[in-house]
Amino acid sequence: MGYIRRLEVKGFKSFGPRALTITFEQGLNVVTGPNGSGKSNIADAILFALGENSPRTLRAAQGRLTGLIYDPKREVIEARQQGAEGETTAGEATSRAFPTEERPASCRVSIQIDNADRKIPVDTDLVTITRELKNNGENSYYLNGKKSTKSMVADFLEVSGLSPSGLNVIPQGAATRVADLTPDEKREMIEEVVGISKFDLKKAEAQKQLSQADTKLQIELARTGEMKLQLERLEEQRNDLVRFNQLEGQLSWLKAVQTSRRITELREKLSSNKRMEEELTLRLEEVRKRKDEFESRMATATADKEKFIVEIVQGGGEGPTRLRDELESVRLRRAQLTGEVQKREENIRRLEMETMPTLRSIVAERKKQVTAVGSTVESLQTANERLDAKRKEHSAQLQVILDAEETLRATIERNRKQGDRIRSKLFSKFSRDITI
Repeated sequence: MGYIRRLEVKGFKSFGPRALTITFEQGLNVVTGPNGSGKSNIADAILFALGENSPRTLRAAQGRLTGLIYDPKREVIEARQQGAEGETTAGEATSRAFPTEERPASCRVSIQIDNADRKIPVDTDLVTITRELKNNGENSYYLNGKKSTKSMVADFLEVSGLSPSGLNVIPQGAATRVADLTPDEKREMIEEVVGISKFDLKKAEAQKQLSQADTKLQIELARTGEMKLQLERLEEQRNDLVRFNQLEGQLSWLKAVQTSRRITELREKLSSNKRMEEELTLRLEEVRKRKDEFESRMATATADKEKFIVEIVQGGGEGPTRLRDELESVRLRRAQLTGEVQKREENIRRLEMETMPTLRSIVAERKKQVTAVGSTVESLQTANERLDAKRKEHSAQLQVILDAEETLRATIERNRKQGDRIRSKLFSKFSRDITI
């Protein structure tokens, strides 16, 4: 059977700021001393270490749990009052208090329990439970030197039948209080000692947790339904966006093909116009050369005519007849040449009238075509840039929708798993409590 082997107290009630160790043996142990020497504080220290939180049960000063921390001024006052009442001498009162010490920042109580029979589910022969209370009311629990929680320590002690309210420790005046209890209060006390009330509390707590879990589950199911609707809407938007991107891609491809074909046709037409312009330019140069040649020949004929007239005027004799014949021949030749020249000039003028407008129109059309091609290329580049920007925007929107879809799916899956875990845990706990 387990028993308390050692009690270590520091800063608790009247024990002072120095650490105090009390060793117990198996069996009956008796602590004796005069009134006010702190015998009852040993039982209070054991209750404190076991997890008692009632200031009244622990007889804490000022009705607050922090009143358990040693206060040298209060101890001096209480010692003097006891000395005045004759319970202790002035010397004993002074020796029990430490008026020169400052009030410690916390109190600490450790109990060492023999666990050779392993009633406490810890695989060690000794189990040390420590509780520390600070001035700000914060409590810290330690199990074998490792920080723990009050509920964990209480669960370990409950298995072995130890609890601050289980009459393992009977405080002063407990028998009188039990005698004054009503039958219902006695029944409640017996149920608490036996452990039935704890199961009732656990059952009520489990039912409360089950109700809260059902409420949370309903909320999560409602959220899941909303998320499913939102996911469906997002999926429809995603499908519309995918179809839009596909159609836009096809339209862009068709426009690019059409533009490329148009550019190719314009380039071919431009090359053809260039060749035609070169041919017309060559023909115009040839006509100009022939015109210059005819003008040179006319100038030569005019010079010969003037020379011949001078020779006639200056010569005389038989020459005039011959000269008249020659002159007539020259005149005929001149008329022939003049007619031919006029015909050539008329041909040149006609060729110029026919060719130059065509050349000008071709050049103007070629300039317009070049300008149109340039504007078409610029518009295509602008349209391509707009399409690229729109495609990037749609890709970003698609990525946002995909991320939202993935987040919603993960949230739904996590909520479903959490609901299953809550149901399983509450069902197993409720079944275990019912079985007990």
